[in-house]
Amino acid sequence: MGIDKYLIPATLSIALAQRLVRRLCDACKEAVPASKEIRELMIKELESAPPSLQKQLAPHLSNKESIQVYKAVGCKKCGGSGYSGRIGIFEVMEMTSGLAAIILSGPTKAKITEELKAQGMVTMAQDGFAKVLDGVTTPEEILQQTGE
Repeated sequence: MGIDKYLIPATLSIALAQRLVRRLCDACKEAVPASKEIRELMIKELESAPPSLQKQLAPHLSNKESIQVYKAVGCKKCGGSGYSGRIGIFEVMEMTSGLAAIILSGPTKAKITEELKAQGMVTMAQDGFAKVLDGVTTPEEILQQTGE
């Protein structure tokens, strides 16, 4: 970027990333069992989530073999699309003394990821899959936006 690395922790307090995904229509969405592939991907992603998110999602993940997701069906209310509006999926990185030290000492993706996990950061994919389990959107929407 052409910026001296000492300036980054001094000037950055928070970084936010967001993507918009389509919101399922509440009038016609239909619960279906998650495919094995989707189920395994969601479990893998959510097992590394912060404990607070894991606790929130525990009722959805109590029986990992029968995870329910929702699919778009289509009705008059949503114009046959199965979707109604959009919702954001987010990840927020806070500049901490630990992260500042990593940036100043020569950051690697692995070091930064480890620090963010220690901070309890919820990734965009984790936030998205939480919304999938809550019936707000589909796994396909999350995969399309996060590249998982």
